Order: sequence, then structure tokens, then C-alpha cells
Amino acid sequence: MDKITTIGLDIAKNSFAVHGFDAEGRTVLKKELKQAQVVAFFAKLEACRVGLEACASAHHWARQLKRLGHDARLIPAGRVKAFAPRRKNDAADAWAIAGAVREPEMRLVAVKTVESQAALKLFKSRDLPIGQRTRLLNALRGHFGEIGMVVPKGAHQVRTLVDKVMIAEKAQVLPEATRAALRALVAARFALGAARPVQFFSPNKGRRRMPSHVPGIAHPIHSQPCRLVEAAPLKKAPMLQP
Repeated sequence: MDKITTIGLDIAKNSFAVHGFDAEGRTVLKKELKQAQVVAFFAKLEACRVGLEACASAHHWARQLKRLGHDARLIPAGRVKAFAPRRKNDAADAWAIAGAVREPEMRLVAVKTVESQAALKLFKSRDLPIGQRTRLLNALRGHFGEIGMVVPKGAHQVRTLVDKVMIAEKAQVLPEATRAALRALVAARFALGAARPVQFFSPNKGRRRMPSHVPGIAHPIHSQPCRLVEAAPLKKAPMLQP
């Protein structure tokens, strides 16, 4: 078999498609691998350029391939699409990736380190409770609006909403089903508020605490090594200085 110089690897959850070209651009390899077979397969190959379409798990596989001595490169999905044929399947995607990674002027995505991905997960995980809080507040505001009680918008109006729930509960002017629904929403809101903030440690920036009310907006992390640890709860998290 001719020497493989370029490989396109289409990754998925369980099945991986492999397409290899030689130096002249001729197809010399077509193969389908299971996830457990990927590392062992590339460990037997001579070092070559391996292209992957940039996605959630592509950084992990790129790091694995680099450890084996291969030149792993991530390509944006939009760039790969220009090389894809009309018929869409895993083998065709691997062929398109192999063709795209051969282009000398192809724009590439930097392979993230494990530490960088961990820091980005911190930012993303903060977005989830922020969205849940917004939905809970909107639900409370909507329930009060249905019975003619208008509450101003904004997260700072939480105390106003809670006071209205407590007054309605004490006076029992609302039906029991309505009060039960409001109690559940208030309990869920305070359960979110009890989440503990996380400290971010960077060797260059020093120890910093992420503001508990900002969904991942802080100093950029880039690819610095970092360590994430749980912090003790604070009454109010200090804002980061620019």
C-alpha cells in the first residue's frame, strides 16, 4: 500500500470513518472504526497529517493523535462543507475532511488543552442556572399577572415577588392550587441561589473569584493552565477589576 500522508477522520459517538490520501492525492485508505479501535489503529500508522472537523469531542481526539506523533488539525465545519459531496454520510464526510486538510491556506482551529476546556466548562455551566433563574422569575411574574398583580421586570425584583407570595400565603386570598404553584417556584428560585461560587486559579493572574451574578463574564482565560476548586459561600461576590 502506498504511504499515507493525509487522513480525514469523521468522528461520531460510536462509529468513526477514515479516509486516507497518498502524496499524489490518490485514495489509499477507506475504513470504518469503532471508538475503542481508534487509538490502536493510529498507533500502528506512520506519522501523518490527520484532519478532523471541529466539534465538541474533536479537541480530545486531536490531543490523542498528537500524543501518537500525528499532525492533528481541526477544521471549521463551514470550511469542510465546501468540499463535501451532495450525498451526506460518514464516509463522504471523511473524504471531504481529508481533502480540506490538504489545502495549504486552510483556516484551522487551535486544539484546546484539557485545562482550557475545563475553564470553558465553568463559564458554560454558569449559564444554565442563570437561564433557569430567568425562567422562574418570568413564571412568577406571569402567574401574578394572571390575577392582576403587576411586578416590574428585573432580577432585582425577586424580593418584591417573594413578598407578594408570602402575603398571599398568609392572607390565603388565593386558591390553594395557585399558592402551591407559587411556593414551588419560590423554593426552586432559592435552591438556585444556594449554589456555591467557584474560584478560578491562574498562575499568571493569581486567585480570583468569579462573580456569582455574572454568567461567565470575567477575565479571558485563553489557554493558560488553571485549577478549579470549590469556594466557601459568600454573601456578595466582589467584582473583578479590569
